[in-house]
Formats: sequence, structure tokens, C-alpha cells
Amino acid sequence: PAETLRGRVLDDSARALAGAAVHVTRGPDRLTQQTTTDSAGRWALRFDPGTGDYLVAVSAPGFRTGRRRVQRVGTERELVADFTLARDLST
Repeated sequence: PAETLRGRVLDDSARALAGAAVHVTRGPDRLTQQTTTDSAGRWALRFDPGTGDYLVAVSAPGFRTGRRRVQRVGTERELVADFTLARDLST
């Protein structure tokens, strides 16, 4: 069955990051999909079939990249990965 991954990307002041790049890699076959966040910082991608194991990476200019593994729990079909990105002060 299909699975939907969704989330919200905020900055470290809790403001929505519009236009952040979101890359999701499905395990174990490494299929990758990407999208960008909307004006509210929200994003969503659908994988059919879903495997329950994903690596989510989020990036935005001027911020540190966020990366996290997301795994299905039980029979859920919607997996949530929210991120708060810290400013990259080295640039």
C-alpha cells in the first residue's frame, strides 16, 4: 500500500521556511523524490508502494541541513517528519 510522508519546516525562531528543499529516499531501493515547502512551510510526498523506511533531508539557503530517518510504526500510512533548521552562521 501507498504511504504519505509529510511535515513542516520552521526556522529556529519558529517561522515557516517557504521554498525549503525536501529530499526523501525510500529504503531499501533508494528511490528518491523531492519537493519544496509551501508558504506555511508544509510539504508532502507519496510513495506507492511504501516500505516504511525513509531518509528525509531538508535544506534551505542560510540554514544548516536537517536529516532524519523516518520509520513506520504499526500500520500507519502517514508518516510525519517536522524539522526546525538552525541558521548557518558560518556563511
